[in-house]
Amino acid sequence: FVPLPQRLEMPQSALFNARKKWQEAEARVTQKKNNARNLRKQKELPDREHWEALLVSDWQNLIEAPASVKADFQCVEIAANQTWKALQYAADELRDDPVFVLPIVERCWWALECLGENARRDEEVAIAALRQSSRAFECLPSELREDLITLQEAVRSDGMALRYASQDLRADRNLVEEAVRRNGGDALQYATEELRNEPKLVMQALEAPKGSSKALAFSAKLAADRTFVIQVLEKDGLSLQYVAPSLKADPSVVLVALQQNGESLQFAPDKFRESRKVVEVAVKQNPKAVRFASESLREDEEFVKEVAEIDGSVLQFASETLCGNWRVASKAVAQSWEALPFEQVDGGLSREVLLGSVKQDWRAIKEILQKSPVPQDFLVEAAAINPEIVRAQQLRGNKEVALTALSLNGLMLHYLLPDLRADPELASVAIRQNPDAMGEVHPCLRREKDLLNIQTEGLARRARLELRRMKAEAAAAETAQAMQEAIVPDADTAADAAENAAADAAADEA
Repeated sequence: FVPLPQRLEMPQSALFNARKKWQEAEARVTQKKNNARNLRKQKELPDREHWEALLVSDWQNLIEAPASVKADFQCVEIAANQTWKALQYAADELRDDPVFVLPIVERCWWALECLGENARRDEEVAIAALRQSSRAFECLPSELREDLITLQEAVRSDGMALRYASQDLRADRNLVEEAVRRNGGDALQYATEELRNEPKLVMQALEAPKGSSKALAFSAKLAADRTFVIQVLEKDGLSLQYVAPSLKADPSVVLVALQQNGESLQFAPDKFRESRKVVEVAVKQNPKAVRFASESLREDEEFVKEVAEIDGSVLQFASETLCGNWRVASKAVAQSWEALPFEQVDGGLSREVLLGSVKQDWRAIKEILQKSPVPQDFLVEAAAINPEIVRAQQLRGNKEVALTALSLNGLMLHYLLPDLRADPELASVAIRQNPDAMGEVHPCLRREKDLLNIQTEGLARRARLELRRMKAEAAAAETAQAMQEAIVPDADTAADAAENAAADAAADEA
């Protein structure tokens, strides 16, 4: 539809072309409707029911079917409803009919491989495929890459469809904006050079759900614009990798990137990665950025200790010498048990440090057990600190450790070996600590009278505690309500209180 004022301004040739396209579109719609009606008018197929039954059971029966069956709408439709691959055995007139193939393509765009040329040129079929994947363009005629409507539909589902657009459409701002909105810099690379260097589009690419890290990658002109680069780095420090070399040498530009994302240190020049002050900015934002520092800094004991106090796991990026340094390794493990796999201290770390790591996470015990033999008393003490250590494979059969762990958390019975789960002593300790542990006891003990009595007592104890808790909460609520009423009395209560106070004062004087 063209508004009247615009039609009056349009030249006669443009009006004629618009009218002609409209008439062609109406003719195509009418033709499709006629085709749909004709398809439904089935020719006589003597053994239709037989073939329909065969195709319902297995679509591959279409392969050896006679030509009359392969040309039958309903028979081929039954097979194609099971898989689009059945379409390749259909008659040519069906594979080339847009009305017939459209529902199949809507289910799976791969069906394009089996279509005839006429069906592939159909806009509805093309759009149905492109809404699923922009790769469908590889199976479509090249002229569709110059069709704006088709490209718009494709870009709405996948911005990378812009790579299939003709050179003229790559200069269409609205089309490029839609692509960038979805795929950021990954899509922007296929736009014309003029649009790639458009500040608004680059900033829009930064906010895209995909490809945002490449927003500046294909804009050489903007990558050398200091003011614009700082705006980009404030939102995405990793874009430092695409900044012009002249700006990468600017400390103020690099610091902006590091403050936003410490990982951008990897793209900074060597002189900045050797600077302790610069690296400290990166580490403050992300301690793991220390791995991009120079080797000399990663060998500096004081510097690594400072970083390890923030995140102990950075010990993995320290030099081998520092991994064997007792002072550095102790700081790292005390901050994070994840440093345990990387410490190489001769004789190991102190008992206190190791127990502290177990307190952080039960998985620390697995690393400790792998390094050297561990005395039994250490394991029992560790179980008292963190009963979940029995989840480690090496401790699932240790009864003494299990006994300590179950006294603190009965549900840990779940991780013990079957022999220990069938031990009456361990089962009673677990159930006494938590009645729900009965569900983890070995089936051979679940009918034991003593264990059932312990469970019953535990459930009763739990019910009493719950009742006490509810009563305490109710009493606290009543007290709070009484205090609220005392703080905000009504007028009558205030008057009575005043009279009582006056009477008490008179009595005192008497």
